[in-house]
Amino acid sequence: MSDFLNYTLSLGALKQEGKTHTLQASNEDCHIVTKRFSIGTFEKIEFFYSCQKIQETYIDLDVIAKADVLLTCSSSGKQFNYPLQKKFILRFTPEKNIQESDDEINTDPLIYKEPISSLNEKVHLGEIFLQYLSLLLPDYPYAPGENNEKQTKEHYLLKKENPFTVLKGLKR
Repeated sequence: MSDFLNYTLSLGALKQEGKTHTLQASNEDCHIVTKRFSIGTFEKIEFFYSCQKIQETYIDLDVIAKADVLLTCSSSGKQFNYPLQKKFILRFTPEKNIQESDDEINTDPLIYKEPISSLNEKVHLGEIFLQYLSLLLPDYPYAPGENNEKQTKEHYLLKKENPFTVLKGLKR
């Protein structure tokens, strides 16, 4: 197993702004992540990150998550390749600063906050990246060309029977 799952880093070492780092999972790591997530088959996982902003109260990492995942379509049951590529900001900040302000809620890219005790703390970056990778995967995956989630919900609502129709027979 590579150092991917146990990759730790001192946040103080990231103060070289602008340098991009890569964290890539081995085939064995992809197999472990596949078992752990119980969704799809991970064929490739990579994270590219760089220190974007350092303030007195936080450190921002600019992160690009890339993964090739074999998912199963929620409507047809067919397997399809899902190439994930998402960008987000990972903000390390003390817990007292963890609440979100109004200007951070609808940002692009998304800002995810991770609590720390100090700006020089060691963090398990591989583990943290995997937690956010799970948030980036679709809850109900749909293969290209299949019904999307909205259509399926509308179809379900149209077919759903009114629960009070049973009471019609009880009227006198």
